[in-house]
Amino acid sequence: MAIRRITVIIPDRPQSPAKSAAINAHHPVHPKLLKRWPKTATQGLVTTTVLGDWYANILLVEPEVVLFINERTLLCVPVPILPMEDFYERFIEQMAYLLKNIGAPATQIREELEQMRACQVGPTQSMSIVTSLNYMMWRLEEELFDKKFKSPERVALRLAEFPLKSIGFRYPRGIGVELFQQAMQLAP
Repeated sequence: MAIRRITVIIPDRPQSPAKSAAINAHHPVHPKLLKRWPKTATQGLVTTTVLGDWYANILLVEPEVVLFINERTLLCVPVPILPMEDFYERFIEQMAYLLKNIGAPATQIREELEQMRACQVGPTQSMSIVTSLNYMMWRLEEELFDKKFKSPERVALRLAEFPLKSIGFRYPRGIGVELFQQAMQLAP
């Protein structure tokens, strides 16, 4: 069974994504996120999907938004917290929209999304991702304050267009497409 690990990072103060604390076994996940996490989450499973692990941070401004960032590609998916009833499903839907619009193959998107149904919430495995997440949180906060946050999907596409130092000043969208192309070449 393929699994995707999602690490939730909680800001120390509202409206301050620069300071965040990683979740560990003794640090409770933000109640708004924990309530919506799939009940299939288990411990001890390793990520085996193309995109791998995701990290998330909550931006505590109006509207409250969770920003998911992929560890391998730095692709970002902003998801408004409300309505809470379908939070995780909206994350999956918005990920599908992003992957389709960056040019990932449809068959690969279906496989990734199916594998996303099972996830594990766990502690930070890579502290280097936190710097990129904080930068993208700052970009997201700019979008919110500039009233450019027309839709989460559009913001996700916009964030995929920022070259990032941690990936050699490459674009997250380009790395995402490359990963899927490599996976197709390796598939039997």
